[in-house]
Amino acid sequence: MKYLFLLSFIISCSFLYSYEVEWAKMYKGPNNKPGLGNDIFFHNNTLYTTGSCGSESSDLWLLGADIDGNVILNQNIGGTGNDVGHSLIVDNDNIYAVGESGNNGYFVKTDLSGSTPMELNIEGLGENGLNHLLKMIDGNLLLSGFDTKNGSKDFFIYKINPDNGKKIWSSTLGNHTKFEKSYSSIVGPNYHIFIVGYTSHSKHALVVKTNYLGVYEADYKHSQFESFNDIIYDDNNKFILLGYSKSFASGSREKLVKAKIVKMDTDGNFLESPSTFTFGNNNINKPKSIIKLSSGNYLLCGLTKVTEDSNAQAWLCEFTPLGDVVWNYAYDENIDDEFNSVIELPDQSLVAVGKTISNDNHSKQLIVKFRKEGINQAPVVSEIPSQTVDEGQQFSTINLDDYVADPDNDDEEIIWSIAGNNTLSIDIIDRVATISYPNTWFGSETITFTATDPKGLFHSGSATFTVNDIDQPISVTSILPNEGGNLTVNEGDSLD
Repeated sequence: MKYLFLLSFIISCSFLYSYEVEWAKMYKGPNNKPGLGNDIFFHNNTLYTTGSCGSESSDLWLLGADIDGNVILNQNIGGTGNDVGHSLIVDNDNIYAVGESGNNGYFVKTDLSGSTPMELNIEGLGENGLNHLLKMIDGNLLLSGFDTKNGSKDFFIYKINPDNGKKIWSSTLGNHTKFEKSYSSIVGPNYHIFIVGYTSHSKHALVVKTNYLGVYEADYKHSQFESFNDIIYDDNNKFILLGYSKSFASGSREKLVKAKIVKMDTDGNFLESPSTFTFGNNNINKPKSIIKLSSGNYLLCGLTKVTEDSNAQAWLCEFTPLGDVVWNYAYDENIDDEFNSVIELPDQSLVAVGKTISNDNHSKQLIVKFRKEGINQAPVVSEIPSQTVDEGQQFSTINLDDYVADPDNDDEEIIWSIAGNNTLSIDIIDRVATISYPNTWFGSETITFTATDPKGLFHSGSATFTVNDIDQPISVTSILPNEGGNLTVNEGDSLD
């Protein structure tokens, strides 16, 4: 019966959903240039990405596609050097992107058609680059990346007015003696800014905290992470930091890279077990970015490789707040594939962007859209009545359709199985169970009936079947004289 019983039951019952690929497409830049995608943004039913395209020299690349992946914008911006876009934001009027142009940070603003660009080289103390872009509460933009001072790279943040491109303030953050680079940033409670990346000092992941004006307040290192690649705000004044660790396999020099997350409070305290989790079944599992899904779960993207020398696969991994993996996906269509960014759309579908390298060694931007399959609920088996009969009587047949509910499947799609019977025989034909027993048997057995849906989810219910021992009358078939022969009695006499 395709309706839901409201029951209290004790069972290991699970809910399962997953995603299926709706479409996967590869894109080249203008004039058929090879390229890649680094970030993706969704606005007004349009997917926007940024990355780079070109071979000998590359340009910052803006790509726009409708919800079905059809190209509506394909624009390259840049000069004669190597230009790349790492992060973008889109509003009702403009596209904003940041990256690198040669040895400088690069800021680009265009209209939604990719025209009338504003291009700025972002000046720091020296060579610099930009990896992340976010909009602040006052409408201005925060650019983050790295800057160079005294030959050493440091964290770098730069606040800009998006209307006129004027700098509001900038900060170079570090000890100016080590190599430090940031990959992402976020504005947390009380308008503090948190920037994440790594430092070459002991090869630790690094978080730098500033006030809303970019003035340094504190930094926090984590020795169990090689780098932090992304940060998102969770809840209850907690952050989720995504990164990775490096090690070597026991007894060998085979490199191991594991994707990891850790929670951190706003005071910079890392919340360890059970708030640190490791992901990836291969030797190399390198994450790029993370989002929180509308379901409350988290989704990371990146690349995974069986070994360091094998081809890369584009990788998605969804996990619960307790660190339990509920979905893994690997795209492995060409020589090397990777995802660099992923978003969730309002209909709970996913879109991931990255790159794929084909056999001709040409790179293309890869975009894959995933449709969320409906949440598949396990069937629910209601209480199957136990039965008791006297020896010689028969059990009533059981129409199993009367005792299962599945909102996703019809009764004829449910597969039934039984367990627990040693003497009783149970035959199930057309979902009707017939229970029988040997003629001289009495006793009881508890039978477990399990209903399994086409996707493997199941639920069980039990019933006890009892046969009472009943004394049977003695049956006399014949009485003969001790020595054989016949017996003769007169009419009216009795046989003693």
